Amino acid sequence: MPVSLPRRMSCRISRGWRGSMGMAGFYYARAPLARLGADDPPFASFAVDSARRPMPTWLEGRERSVVLVLCVVGALRVFLVSAALPPFHSTDEAFHFDLVVKYAQGHVPRHLADERMSPATRETIVLYGTGISRPRPDLVLLHNSPEFLNPASEDGVPPPVWTAPATLRESVLPWGIERWNIVNHEATEPPVYYAVAGAWHRLGQAAGLGGGQLFYWTRFLNSALYAGVVALAYVFARTVCPGHQALGLAAAVLVAAFPQGSFYGATNDAPLAPLLLAAALVCLVRIARAPQPWPQYALAGLLTAATVLTKYSNVAIVGPLLITLAVATRSASVRAARADAGRLLLLGLAALGPVAAWLARNALLSGDPTGARQKYTLLGWSVKSPGAVLDHPFFGPAAPGALGNFAHGLLATLWRGELTWHGTPMTLPGVDWFYSISSFVFLACAVIRVLSARDRDERQALGTSVATVGLAVAALAVLSTLFDFGTRTLQPSPRQPYFMSGRLIVGILVPFVTVYLYGLEWALAKARRRGALLPVVVGLALLATAFQASIALPASQSPYNWFHLLWRAAEVRAPSASAAVATAGPAAATRRGSRAPRAADPAARAASLPPPAPPSDGSPRG
Repeated sequence: MPVSLPRRMSCRISRGWRGSMGMAGFYYARAPLARLGADDPPFASFAVDSARRPMPTWLEGRERSVVLVLCVVGALRVFLVSAALPPFHSTDEAFHFDLVVKYAQGHVPRHLADERMSPATRETIVLYGTGISRPRPDLVLLHNSPEFLNPASEDGVPPPVWTAPATLRESVLPWGIERWNIVNHEATEPPVYYAVAGAWHRLGQAAGLGGGQLFYWTRFLNSALYAGVVALAYVFARTVCPGHQALGLAAAVLVAAFPQGSFYGATNDAPLAPLLLAAALVCLVRIARAPQPWPQYALAGLLTAATVLTKYSNVAIVGPLLITLAVATRSASVRAARADAGRLLLLGLAALGPVAAWLARNALLSGDPTGARQKYTLLGWSVKSPGAVLDHPFFGPAAPGALGNFAHGLLATLWRGELTWHGTPMTLPGVDWFYSISSFVFLACAVIRVLSARDRDERQALGTSVATVGLAVAALAVLSTLFDFGTRTLQPSPRQPYFMSGRLIVGILVPFVTVYLYGLEWALAKARRRGALLPVVVGLALLATAFQASIALPASQSPYNWFHLLWRAAEVRAPSASAAVATAGPAAATRRGSRAPRAADPAARAASLPPPAPPSDGSPRG
């Protein structure tokens, strides 16, 4: 039976504990003793979860203000780096931006082979993402992706096409546009990000933006979305661990500084995926704990569907959905409540209905429900036979090394992304190892802590978060074993047959950070550094920001970026079609399964001839 002690007696007990147990007993004795049972000693909960510490005194009552500041800081960081990077970064941004343009025009792709890059996208690529040089009076060269993919040149970076004299721009534009008349291999991706970004794109057009300014306007959507991700990191951590005040702020701090490179481009790896997945998880955790109003079930289902329809690799959200349905169904059967069954049915229908409708639409139009078959066929992949799956390095004597390589690459790129600068990954020596090792250690600590937690709600919510992270990683591991990657040289390839691109599962950002910090807090408690979580996380965030700033500094000086575009926007004039010249320089091939136009024949480059015909197969160069 619960006991209720008078205030005076409670104070005496507090003072007594302070003398016999030290500050640990004093902190716990401040909690209302009326919540303790007769069989539960007052120090039992503290003994089980000694990592839990109160909020620093100076932060009490200021949490919301601090979170608001962190939202602004996170959004501003994404804005500045997005503005500093040149257009069309090395993880398929050109192809994703093309889909944004098509959705903005009201066109939803049907069949991959019919989806070539739109004229508007091709013009933007040539003018704002391509360099131009004139080594001889009779020769003009175009350089695709001169900063992201090409090695640094002693002659410096060629200036962008839009800065060239008007007559020269008019000459090179038709040639460049024709060279990008290729199939967009991302055209079968699910629609949610492109619909949202397309609406934002049209808003920019209505405001009078065009060309490079409109491209950067599309990128800057990420800044607004990321403010929501930071806020949801705080809300999610406080939802899964209501008694861990410092954990919520620590999650918001780390997310505000999280150095994932995919957040700086117009791709479906943008902050929309972690925003939707975190919002869905918050709703699902609340439903699993106690019955909620009917709209909460519909919202949770729709958010789950939107998460999957943003990027198929967010399918890990199905795990929390099934866990919630199982837990809530068991609770409903105990209460024998018919209303609960109706709410759960609404949750399931809201989650499955939109996804089923999209898959059925694709099956009717192209015979390929997800579009994956069309994409991997274009990329030269093939599905292995069941017997060939066991030939993968994950099975056999090389399995430990292969799994370690996969885990290290996936965790490192989950933190810092996959952007390159002059062909080199934008990272610092040793930092990747810190990202991967600390992730493995603190996730393991979190699992141990979850298994020993006495609070049922906390154990269930953190267990769901751990399951979400685990399912996302497992999904990529399984996919890695299913494909034969042909003769590819880019990862994934026959030499490294792993999907270890962290951007593919960036939707799990919020639960990943929460579980990471939950384990870090436990490790600090074991090291007798209780209460050090916030200072440690602030230091980690500052270091991550400093690393990122040092890496991004060269990009801030790029003549292609938004700052230079802003200063010289008045020089841009609409070009008209005219004579053509040939191209040179490496093609703008991207690192993860993307393609770019074939380089022109050397004989054609050296002469002032009409542009040769586009590739006969219409596909990009390998």
